[in-house]
Amino acid sequence: MTPVSRSGKAPGAAWVAVLAAIGIGTGAPGGARAQMDSIRAEVEQREIDYQVAKDDYRAAYSRRSQLEREWSQLNNDFDIARESQSDTEKSEMLARLQELSVQVERADGRAESTKDIFVEAGTALVSALESHLEMLASLIAAAPDTARSRELGDLYRDRSSRVGEVETEVGERIELVLDPLPDIVVGPRDTPRQIRSKARFLDDKAEQQERVIADLDAEIERLANRLQRDRVTSDFFTDPNRVGDTRLPVTSGTSGADAVGGATPWSGESLQEKIDLLVEFRGKVEERRDQLLQKAEQFRALAGGGTAP
Repeated sequence: MTPVSRSGKAPGAAWVAVLAAIGIGTGAPGGARAQMDSIRAEVEQREIDYQVAKDDYRAAYSRRSQLEREWSQLNNDFDIARESQSDTEKSEMLARLQELSVQVERADGRAESTKDIFVEAGTALVSALESHLEMLASLIAAAPDTARSRELGDLYRDRSSRVGEVETEVGERIELVLDPLPDIVVGPRDTPRQIRSKARFLDDKAEQQERVIADLDAEIERLANRLQRDRVTSDFFTDPNRVGDTRLPVTSGTSGADAVGGATPWSGESLQEKIDLLVEFRGKVEERRDQLLQKAEQFRALAGGGTAP
């Protein structure tokens, strides 16, 4: 299975043509050619893995939906048949319902496991594409003339768009849903030990928010680096002398995507808008963490201080 770009050419053929255009032929000495070929091969293999995982997930999801419809229809038929069918017929229908229930449960597990593999394959593909984009950005900066930088730019834009498509199909890396503040209070009969236990529970919840903040920081940095690279690379397309000029209408990488698991909360948003959403959500998570820590301290004060059991 060979993945094909929207231009109708296999990525490998397009890559070889671009390398030839900038003077890096198949017999070029040194490690540059080998490194670029390695990155290209990695992208192509990840594309194959991703398509296989995507097809498996779709098939598993479709099978689960089919079984759920069959169960629902048979359940309705069983309710209608309660008064008109014989005991033998009703027993047969009930046995079939139980059999379908088991099949639905298994299909649900299969759908969830294939979804996990699909998401992992998408993440691996995006990582490989990002490496490809980094290499292309370096080649564009080193291109000897505008014509060749534009040819590289076409490939860069194609790969960048592919990143957006995959990310939309896979779904957001971080779910932008704020955990509720635990409904936990100190009761009139709580002992100091019980109160301190509740405080530790709140500390654990605060630590969970710290991990979410760390994940958000990593994702914000990843998107910010991509945005900066896109801006600098775009400068080379329009005017190779304008290095560092960041004036660029930020484009979305999610247009035309076939969202397998549904659109993300930011489908159609620009990179800058995605970053802004993450930064805003980060502030909410920080506030929730501080609320948890403050409440834990209040509980410890009521317990007489300290952290002993």
